[in-house]
Amino acid sequence: MFLKGEYEEHQAESALNAELFDRAQTFYRQALARDPNFALAYARLAHSELYRHWLIGALTSAQLAEVKSDIGRALAIAPELPDAHLALARFFYWGYRDYDSTLRKLDRTVELQPNNADARATYAYIYRRRGEWKRSLAELDRAAELDPRAILRSPLTLA
Repeated sequence: MFLKGEYEEHQAESALNAELFDRAQTFYRQALARDPNFALAYARLAHSELYRHWLIGALTSAQLAEVKSDIGRALAIAPELPDAHLALARFFYWGYRDYDSTLRKLDRTVELQPNNADARATYAYIYRRRGEWKRSLAELDRAAELDPRAILRSPLTLA
């Protein structure tokens, strides 16, 4: 179920299609029903919900609280999971535009996984929003070195 969720998520991100996001989230939830200790599934579910929130339709405060709860579950199960820390960074960014908290969680993500291109791209877009152009460009370059697709698949390029 998890891999089906990943497939649907990638399709949803490419098409920016609400129904595909919903299908991805359904598959992630089915994976979690089979294995409630699947930390990565919690992190990816949260990412999917946040991505949809950022680009398609805003979540309610209660829904954002549930997303944070899912991230908390992922971190409780696997405190060193980079994807969970990245999901929390994006929660602060996409959910609340809390750039300082976002940067702190990105620092932790990169500490755990220095080659995380998505984290580097997210740094770049935070620095861009703060007007720190040189730092933003340096992080975009770093993200592109690690994975040229990172800057293209990021919804933050649309932010």
